[in-house]
Amino acid sequence: MALCGDSVALSCVEASLRARPGMRVVSTHQLGTEQPDVVVFELTTCPLDSLIALWKMQPQIRLIGLGLLEGGALVISGHASRVSTVEDLVEVIEGQTGGR
Repeated sequence: MALCGDSVALSCVEASLRARPGMRVVSTHQLGTEQPDVVVFELTTCPLDSLIALWKMQPQIRLIGLGLLEGGALVISGHASRVSTVEDLVEVIEGQTGGR
């Protein structure tokens, strides 16, 4: 996992993740030598263009943007779904929301 951002809040997230067994956390400055499965970033401060470029080069990577003030997250993944009807779209939406 890589983290993008240098706020106090993201530093707390980083410390919590590093404390978990089996969790390996690096900075985005190490992305040239590391290929993380996940990049966690702050929605308000990280350059989304460069993260999308990274995702295009490594479509298996999952990007998780944190809205720390709002308490939400935006997840961008390379998971593809076939959507040729409205029913297909509804299935994808329900799969993401747990049917809510």
